[in-house]
Amino acid sequence: MEGFVPLLIGLGIPALAVLYRYLRHRQIERVLLQAAASLGFVPSPGSRWPRMNGLPQIRGVLHGQEVVIEAVPRKSRLGRDRNRTRLMLRVSPPGGVPYQLQVQREGLDTALKKMFTGQDLQLCDADFDNLINITGNNEAAIVSLMSSGTRLLMRQMIGSEGWEIGGKRIRKDITDLATDSSQIVDYVERAVALSQRLGRGGNVAEQLIENLQCEPNPQVRRRNLDMLVRLKRTPAIEDALVKAASSNSWTISVPAAEALGERGLPALAAATISAPEELAIKAILALKEIGSDEAMAVVHDALEHRSDRVVTAAALAAGERKHEVSLAALCDIVSGPRSTATRAAAATALGHFQGEQARAAVVGALHAEEEDVRLAAIRSLARCGAAEEVADLLDIEKSGSSRQRAWARQAVASIQGRLGRVERGWMSMTEETATEGALSVDTAAPEGSLSLDAPGPRLEKARRRETRGLGS
Repeated sequence: MEGFVPLLIGLGIPALAVLYRYLRHRQIERVLLQAAASLGFVPSPGSRWPRMNGLPQIRGVLHGQEVVIEAVPRKSRLGRDRNRTRLMLRVSPPGGVPYQLQVQREGLDTALKKMFTGQDLQLCDADFDNLINITGNNEAAIVSLMSSGTRLLMRQMIGSEGWEIGGKRIRKDITDLATDSSQIVDYVERAVALSQRLGRGGNVAEQLIENLQCEPNPQVRRRNLDMLVRLKRTPAIEDALVKAASSNSWTISVPAAEALGERGLPALAAATISAPEELAIKAILALKEIGSDEAMAVVHDALEHRSDRVVTAAALAAGERKHEVSLAALCDIVSGPRSTATRAAAATALGHFQGEQARAAVVGALHAEEEDVRLAAIRSLARCGAAEEVADLLDIEKSGSSRQRAWARQAVASIQGRLGRVERGWMSMTEETATEGALSVDTAAPEGSLSLDAPGPRLEKARRRETRGLGS
């Protein structure tokens, strides 16, 4: 009798385990059958669900995607324990085509991965980007993620534990829902909806246009716009850009107008007046690229903007385009009360013009108190200066700072190179009238010296020797 009790216990415990497994699986089967009925799943001919390989399972197709809910053994140190199971939901992408994305909840492992590989797609939605780590190269899926509806679905799923998205499946541990068929149905519908969005492929341009019109997050809208303008232009994309250019958000309207070119001129003109500094400057750069009379007229008006930074951009744009209408305004800015950077930009812009008015303003800037303005004027004279300005540059070479002296020497050499009667490299920074044996910028240098305007005797002899050498 004493040995009977241990024997009974030894037989009873496994029996209780088997009974527990049987009752639990029966309960799971009932819940799965209720969920299958709600989802419209019916077993295919020859199928044995709700039990496959001795474990509860249902499967079906919802909106073209295969859905499987199955009990799987838990892993233990001794292998797979069929008495302890998990209930898993698995959804395959449409047509079985891989998502080409790997989606994980942010954690220590993903942080280390980003640290060493730099892999993490950023969608410009801070809350979403901080919660979820995404890697992959599926353009259509990435575009879908730039829709607020897709991000909401993914946030709801990945926000809870047990989700896995990648390869050819969306997978979720729903063991906690094994007694609630309605919640299982809810999870299935959300997983299928997300799978549809990630795997639908289709026309990327149409999805971007939809996102651009419907996305509430301005940073994500801008990301959609940036991708849209890189696509081959179609009438639908052109119409979407026209609508975006009329947006009440400058971060959308300015880039859209820039992409439109001449058609975006009204929006760019408005931006130079009312947009924040950075976007007003971006609009001016776009107008410079357009370069038409209408565009440059807007740039000219921006020379009177309240912001010195905007005026700086407008001055440089007017100079690069050699906009003669802006010449007088640039001369006024050089000698006016604007910031040092703005006056230096105007002096730089004047270097693109030819004529006495521009040169006179630049020469005046050589005597400015601020070194940046003086350096800009020296650089400009290297482009537009004539022999008359060399004397001013020589004065700077004598008394200016080390940077001013170096740039003045380069400016004189540039002026010399533009004068066809003097060869580059034959002039030095000496007095205007040099003594014998020296180099000069005088038009009539003494014997033994070199002149900026007229070649000296020694230079003539050297040239004759070169000519005879070439003839032989």
